[in-house]
Amino acid sequence: MVNRANYFDTDLERIFYARFPRASYRSWRAFVSLHPLTVDYLYRRYQEVFRDPTRFLWLLHFLKVYPDGENATLLWGVSRPTWATSIETQLQQCYDIWDEVRNEN
Repeated sequence: MVNRANYFDTDLERIFYARFPRASYRSWRAFVSLHPLTVDYLYRRYQEVFRDPTRFLWLLHFLKVYPDGENATLLWGVSRPTWATSIETQLQQCYDIWDEVRNEN
């Protein structure tokens, strides 16, 4: 049995654990570094920018681990061009909303 004592049942957690069924909360933190509720808030807040929750998880994983294309594509089960295009697009989207995010407070 996998220990998921800190499971909050968010959509993004469901996607993550569907892809990695034997993963634990520690695995989640190793992949994305943020608390599941923080990830859920960020995704919901900027859902119109980051439309695909799976690719949002890819972006968080990229920002945390900075895996090379080979390792990332093997982990997430996608092709190298799909991974590279998705990360590049989402980084550009982050850049586009940077001023809005910075000025929210």
